[in-house]
Formats: sequence, C-alpha cells, structure tokens
Amino acid sequence: VLCCVEKNYENMGRYFDTLITKHADAIFLIGLCTDNQENIEAIENLSKQIPVIVLNGVLDMDNVYNVVCNEKYMAVSIVQKLCLSGYSRIAYIYDTTTYSGLKKLEGYRKGVEQCGLSIENLTLQIPEDISMSDISIAAKNIADFMNSFETMPDAIMTADDVLAVAVLKAAALIGIELPVIGWYNNLYSQCCTPTITSVDIDLAKMGEMAVLLLLRVLNNKYVPKYIEVQARWIERESFHSGLIAKRN
Repeated sequence: VLCCVEKNYENMGRYFDTLITKHADAIFLIGLCTDNQENIEAIENLSKQIPVIVLNGVLDMDNVYNVVCNEKYMAVSIVQKLCLSGYSRIAYIYDTTTYSGLKKLEGYRKGVEQCGLSIENLTLQIPEDISMSDISIAAKNIADFMNSFETMPDAIMTADDVLAVAVLKAAALIGIELPVIGWYNNLYSQCCTPTITSVDIDLAKMGEMAVLLLLRVLNNKYVPKYIEVQARWIERESFHSGLIAKRN
C-alpha cells in the first residue's frame, strides 16, 4: 500500500491508521520532517504496533530503524572541492528543513568553516511551494539574491536538482556563468543545458538495505538501528561553468 502525504504532514496519523486497518506488517517512511510533534508522537505510537523503517531520516525510538545517506559528509567534501578549485564565495540554496535538508545545510556550513571561508549570508531558502511548482519565480528570487551582493557568489551548491535548474536560469537572467551543483541526480540534472553536476544519494541501495533490514526484523534477528549508505559525486558540465563568476 502506497501513501503520499506530499506537504500534508499534519495528516500522517490518518495515513498510519489507514495502513493499520489494512493489516500492514511494517511501514516504510521515505523522508522525515520532525517539525510537527504530533507526527513524531504518531510514529512512536505506530512503532508500538509494527516495525517502522525510516529512509533518509533518523528517529531514536524502539522498533524504528533508520537507513540514511552520508549527505553531511558529501556537502563538506563539495565545499572543499570547490575551494581547492579556486572558489571562495560559495553560496548554498535550499528549500526544505527535513532531516536530509538540515544535514546538507550543516555540511555546507562545516565545509565553509573548515576551508576558512566566510558564509556572509551566502545562504538562501526558497519556500517549498515555490521551488517545487514555479522554477521561473524561484529563478527570479535567486537572481535578486545574487544581485544583492557587491561581489556576488562565484559558485553555488543547491539542495535539489530543481533548485540547480533555477540557479542556471537566474545566472542566464543576470548574464553570468558559474559552477552549479545539484542534488539527487534526477532527470532535471540530465535534461538541461548545461547538464548539472549532482549528488546521487543512491536511493536504490537505501531501498535494498531497508528491505533486508525489515526481513531480519520479521525473522527476529539482530538488526542495527542505523545504516548509512554512501553518496556519489556525478560530475557533468555545470561544474566547469566559468573559472570565476563574471558578468558577460
């Protein structure tokens, strides 16, 4: 049984009740937003009845098992890679503050700190109702953000390939070229021009590990509470866009 809550996080308890009435043996949660305490309590109550497997999120509860990707480490390494390539004003653009989103943001900040760079308000949060529905408006917001600096960013990391597309549109609007890094390695990263360098969090591997983990739980075998999958750097054309951000 597949349920998609989209942005209706307040309805998660209702979805859980539906799955329980259908005699589900376990529930997989893909992604996790911990802002809503009612949802956390609903998951805790659910875990008292059946196993819960969380993909790309972490909850420390009995009968809850977590499969995540090392996104924080990957974000740190991307900042370091950009820094070693000569970029010093690395901006980060994101939308959601899920577990995954926060780990990427933490990694960006740690990478900037380790490289001795200044963040100087070089982060921008685009509301999710814009980032996931209107790339043109997102691009305008990003262009305004970039134009707000006397010395604009010379490289941009994003939390999602959709945001990376918006960055490329923003760069075209204001007439600059600069490296753009996306996240998730979805079709957006391959369909646009230039193609987008991205991070593949290996959802297929996470799903495989989650199923194997559940089989061990159902067979009463030892199961770790936390499994981490390694992300992969997928380099494409956008990593080489401009040695330094310049107006055309």
